[in-house]
Amino acid sequence: MAVTGCAAANSSDAPAQAEKASPVEADRFEGRIVAANSTDIQSPPTSYVLNGHFYNHSWSKIEHLSKDGATVKKDDVLARFRFWGKDQLPRIQSNIKKRRAESERTAVGLDSTLGKLLTQQKKSILRTEAARLDTLKAGSVSARKLRIYELVHTMARFEGRAIKARIAAHRDAITAQEVRDRLRVENADEQLSLFEVYQKRFEIKAPHDGVIRHQRHPWHRRKVRKGDGLPSGSPVISLSQDTILAVEVFIPESLAAEVKVGAALEVFSVADDRSWPVQLTEVRLFPQRLGFLYKDEDHARALERAYVGVAPLPENVDGLSAGNEVQVRLVREAAR
Repeated sequence: MAVTGCAAANSSDAPAQAEKASPVEADRFEGRIVAANSTDIQSPPTSYVLNGHFYNHSWSKIEHLSKDGATVKKDDVLARFRFWGKDQLPRIQSNIKKRRAESERTAVGLDSTLGKLLTQQKKSILRTEAARLDTLKAGSVSARKLRIYELVHTMARFEGRAIKARIAAHRDAITAQEVRDRLRVENADEQLSLFEVYQKRFEIKAPHDGVIRHQRHPWHRRKVRKGDGLPSGSPVISLSQDTILAVEVFIPESLAAEVKVGAALEVFSVADDRSWPVQLTEVRLFPQRLGFLYKDEDHARALERAYVGVAPLPENVDGLSAGNEVQVRLVREAAR
């Protein structure tokens, strides 16, 4: 980029050309194109526990990815990742049916036993009353026979109290069994709810209206695409609120003193070396390793630390889109 100075009104082209300030070449550093006003969307977590099984995959495969540059509405599906836990759905559904059937079967058995105990209690009451009436036969039977009636009455009363205690204990058992069965059924139902929660994590929906911009793949140095496998938390999509683009500039620590907010930069397309002038509007004041910024520890300059700057791009940048890598250099004006 050339910066033109002022020339005299009657001067020739040559003197005017001499008055121009020439940029001094500097080593280029790296950057990437991003959507200026956007929401970044990452790949879903891959660690979870479902139906007693622990899933801890290092990556998840993209099975659906909406087209780069497509306009979407809020809640439209942007991407879908492979959900490894989907094989648990038949087991969860089977377990729910099993638990409910067991609960119903147990309840029927307990009610049947209670019914038998209540019948025994009724019979015991009749036996006790009959034995009591026999004890009233004093004077009409022998003392020995009367003593036997009294013993039978005492035994009948004891059996009645025993049956009453069994009924109370059985009703406590029914209550406890109902609680246990309810918890078992609820646990089975919760696994289905968890399944639905985890499944939704792997289907990414648009948080707002916008334009889809595919992000850069962490290590392939290209945009992500359908079929890629990504670790949890990897960049996938930027959902732009408009079509405005910016460049994220990775400013080497050695140039941090010069490359500040307001600095003039030149952005070069990696594909054809076209260039565009930009001005830095933001610098994040905490340096990071380039390997971290690129999510690529095999990057040639992975250990080099850099600051991140942001510069809006002009409108006429045909051929550049979010996710593209670019080269950047600081424009220094030569002293006249």
